[in-house]
Amino acid sequence: MMRLPTLSLRLIVLIGALALLTNTSITFAGLGHDGGHSHDAPPSATVPAAPRFTAASELFEVVGMLNTKTLVVYVDRFDTNEPITKASIEIEVNGAKKLGALNTELGAFEFAADSFAKPGNYALALTITAEDDIDIVAGHLVVPEMTDDHAHSIWTLKNVGIAAGGLVLLLILVMLVKKTLSRNRTWGTNHA
Repeated sequence: MMRLPTLSLRLIVLIGALALLTNTSITFAGLGHDGGHSHDAPPSATVPAAPRFTAASELFEVVGMLNTKTLVVYVDRFDTNEPITKASIEIEVNGAKKLGALNTELGAFEFAADSFAKPGNYALALTITAEDDIDIVAGHLVVPEMTDDHAHSIWTLKNVGIAAGGLVLLLILVMLVKKTLSRNRTWGTNHA
């Protein structure tokens, strides 16, 4: 019976484990800074960003970002870029008005996202009252239709679970092979 040396077996197991755990391809860099590529070019693989809007007036700058539960709105003074956290902010969307709640951890105001549940273009009017300053800032938020593109990511929870399960099976296989080889060595020395 042909026996594999222990080092070869370990090497085979290591290569198998690495092949199982890595699902990447080798990518070589381009020609370098003098090779004609642009740092301004968009990245080749992009992740869909959350819907956002920006708006400004003579007094305030506003940046809003929509996530699944809230519209998060950051407000700064236009001339100093100083964050505004002591203010009252009301947003009007499709004729409905909502008062924002300050999230002190973020330093931003939050609004319930239920007004933006459907894809579409939303005209926004934010009434900002900060100390003696009152201003209305208009913005526009586009909520795109959700696609299944994000569902094709390789590192979904399901794929991580499959990889972990495969690793566990590989470790069990290694232990069984090791145990079988050690039995064969013992059997061969006792019965030879």
